[in-house]
Amino acid sequence: RAFAACPDVLILDEPVSALDVTVQAAILDLLELLQHASGSSYLFISHDLAAVSRLADRVAVMYLGQVIELGEAGDVLRPPHHPYTEALLAAVPAIEAAALPHAPIRLSGEVPSAIDLPGGCPFHTRCPRLLGPVCAEEAPPWQVGSAGHQVRCHIPLGELAVLQAGEDSTVITLATNPAIEIAAGDASVAERRPSPTEEFDEAAEAGEAEGTEG
Repeated sequence: RAFAACPDVLILDEPVSALDVTVQAAILDLLELLQHASGSSYLFISHDLAAVSRLADRVAVMYLGQVIELGEAGDVLRPPHHPYTEALLAAVPAIEAAALPHAPIRLSGEVPSAIDLPGGCPFHTRCPRLLGPVCAEEAPPWQVGSAGHQVRCHIPLGELAVLQAGEDSTVITLATNPAIEIAAGDASVAERRPSPTEEFDEAAEAGEAEGTEG
């Protein structure tokens, strides 16, 4: 029904949250198909960066109502990231956790109130890369990287890239979305592999039978 009026912009607020992997992949496939057919633009809101990277051309990362990172999807997924973006990426389950270049980011502490924001950087109370008093006292500047990628942080982008990059180039398949692959070390998005629904359709066209248990 949302497409009945041929909207120019469609707001999708957590459209695939709490869905299993197969259903999530099918919904994302359908959204891609409908977008190509209608020419509509999506405002896709989600905490799942694997799902975001599947559909988005540009990504804005927000914390407590403030944009803290902005850029092309591929640039946001590669170091340097804002430390909060780094934590979101670390929260995406990986099938081979041992292949990660460093220990996953674990945020601690309570999320501050959005109506009583902390001074300085809004993320400083939970930031795993806290520099010191400057983070609590001064608003972070916007830093501009390649292709207009913008990060709002006190840590220089070059230093963030070194901290967040690993030497291991093992490819990690994200458990939440088998169609997305990220290489440890540079977190670059690889060519999308067929989703479970696409593989099933190809098997059906070839006359093969496939069953599932669950």
